[in-house]
Amino acid sequence: MARRMVLDRRRSPLRYRVAAVGPSKVGCHRDRRRRDNVLAQAVSWLRAEQTGGWTDTDPGAVDASGSPTGEPRYDPDGIDALLRTIAEHQAAWEAWFARHGVTPHRVRYEDLAADPSGVTRDVLDALGLPSAGVPVRPRHGRQADALNAEWIARHRSRT
Repeated sequence: MARRMVLDRRRSPLRYRVAAVGPSKVGCHRDRRRRDNVLAQAVSWLRAEQTGGWTDTDPGAVDASGSPTGEPRYDPDGIDALLRTIAEHQAAWEAWFARHGVTPHRVRYEDLAADPSGVTRDVLDALGLPSAGVPVRPRHGRQADALNAEWIARHRSRT
């Protein structure tokens, strides 16, 4: 029996749980770390860890993982470690999907950032939920800036 991921309405709207819902060719997986440009992902992740700035809605907000460590600083070893972690996480997700017979509905970060309303509606459609006329108001935006671009270029020039 194939499984698909379904929206868990008991939690935040962005959290999903796995439920056996019968044969299905579609599963839905929301993985906010799924990007084509994993170097950009690693740079953003490192900056968030260094500064405690995980969202753009409240500059003073600190993630539950701890307080900010300070100003952002280029750390090639930290970026390399996060690149390895990202690769490990992606491999683990792919293994989990294969092991459980889930065909995920893939959401690329780049597509979500470019068209949050359209991608959200696509996810609703994949889940079999109504999407027509559903208001979609993104609450977060891209945080990447010139410093991210500088670190990415600097890191690429090392290899």
